[in-house]
Amino acid sequence: MIPNEQLVLSSSARRIVGLALAGVLGLALLSRAAQTNQPAATAAPPAGPVVRPAAELATLMTAIPKSEFVFEAEVSKDPFFPKSGRLRPAAPASAPGTAPTPQDLTSGLALKGFLGSPTRPLALLNNRTCAPGEEVLVKVPGGQLKVRCVEIRQKSVVVTVEGEPGRKELFLRAGP
Repeated sequence: MIPNEQLVLSSSARRIVGLALAGVLGLALLSRAAQTNQPAATAAPPAGPVVRPAAELATLMTAIPKSEFVFEAEVSKDPFFPKSGRLRPAAPASAPGTAPTPQDLTSGLALKGFLGSPTRPLALLNNRTCAPGEEVLVKVPGGQLKVRCVEIRQKSVVVTVEGEPGRKELFLRAGP
């Protein structure tokens, strides 16, 4: 051994020494892990049938009660869709036995906008698109109307409604 000089190892020798140290450390850790992962000594299962106390059997055999949900239309809400009105009873649209007149239904007819090009204009009536001369079924509160688009003008639409005499001109609503 050289007393006051530093021991110099080549890079390959340093690599071999490092790998050997890592291997020894790994083996030591594995042997320690193997000792701690031994299964605990367990008692052998009892021979023969399992005998349980009567109180435990009574709790096992009781029926699971069914859930009860109380729904009151005026107070209750759908927990998943709280703004939904599907669980509330529908209010009658009119007196029983009477059908709404076309005049009542046409009050719900509205011009929502214009689409298309100047050569092929389209109108939007209650979210239904129609062209001049076209007949469409339009949903209105209380039912459906068969509407025929007669003419599309610059700021209005002229339509005829089945069951109602004459033409009706619809204008865009002012405001937002």
